[in-house]
Parts: sequence; structure tokens; C-alpha cells
Amino acid sequence: IISSIRDMTETREAETALRTSEAELSDLFENAPLGYHEVDSEGRVTRVNTTLLEMLGLAREEMVGQSVFEFVMDESRAKAVEALESALNARPGELATTNRTMVRKDGTHLPITADYRQIRDETGKVTGLRVSSRDVTDVKRLENQLMHAQKMEAVGQLAGGVAHDFNNMLTAILGASEQLLQDCTPEDRPELPGNGPNRRGVGQRGTGR
Repeated sequence: IISSIRDMTETREAETALRTSEAELSDLFENAPLGYHEVDSEGRVTRVNTTLLEMLGLAREEMVGQSVFEFVMDESRAKAVEALESALNARPGELATTNRTMVRKDGTHLPITADYRQIRDETGKVTGLRVSSRDVTDVKRLENQLMHAQKMEAVGQLAGGVAHDFNNMLTAILGASEQLLQDCTPEDRPELPGNGPNRRGVGQRGTGR
């Protein structure tokens, strides 16, 4: 009888370490601060993390196997198709980025910035894309607020210019009126409601004088 005894301690430790590493990587993927998904060369979703599912309000089975373009707003779909094709044909290691608007399950819109990286098989052939998605809702809101502030500033400048021009015109009219009154004798002055000083006072208040 021949028997052999081999210490399996190191093998078991290596297996345990491998499982721990895989679990950690899976947790990192699923709960990353960015949304991640993978698509094949036709744009079908093959993998998606929990973060993106929560961003869109979807269950995993509602997204995996579906065309990613089903979750993109119609107005952004053409740009999304173009970005996918461009990323599939990009040079090795090149990062492609695009902005698009996705549609949540409840119909509301989610503006994102998407980064694409190629997935290659052992022969180097591109088989799909790995996509990271950043929610840029707050960025878009700040941009809109800035645009609104700039519009209000432009309106304020226009109103200030109009007021300045009106003030100059009113000042000229008051000056001409006062000159005419000085050149007229009391008998030549027309009978108008109110007296001259009051009319001049109203005009001067209008010009800020």
C-alpha cells in the first residue's frame, strides 16, 4: 500500500483569499459611487451595477438583455448611438465621453456624462463596452441658474441704458421748456393746469435732479 499525504493548508488559504478578493471586487462594482454597465457590440446590456439601477429606478432583470438605447431619451438617442459606434472603433485604451439624458422608470429624466472603455477578448477583438455614468443633475441646475442670472443681468443693463437715455431726453426737454418760459412775458405764457414751478418739479423728480 502506497499512500501520500499533502498539506492542503496553503491551497485552502489561497482559495479563501481568492473568494474574499472576488467578493470585495463585486462589492466595489455593485456599490460604486458611479453607475456602471456593460454592453455588447449591438448595445445590449450584459451587466449592470446596483448604483445605476437605483439611479434609474429599475430592477436588474428589467435592464439586462435590453438595448441600452431603450433607456435613453429620444432626443439623445442619435447621439448615444453615434457615441457607442465611435467607442467600438476607437484606438485601444482610448476613452470616449459623451453627455446624454436617460429616462427613469417613472418617466423623469436623468442627465448623465458617460465614459466608454472597450472590452476585448483574448484575441484582442472588441466584444463590447464598459460604461461609467455620472449623474450631472446638479451641474445642469447650476448651469441653468447661471444662464438665468446672465439673462437678468442683460435685462438690467438694458433697462439701465433705457433709463439713462430717457433721463437725458427729459433733461433736454426741461432745459428747453425753462428757456422758453424765461423768454416769454407773463401775458404770452399759455394757461395750463398747474403752475410752472410744479411742472418743473415733476420733471426734475423724473430725472433725479
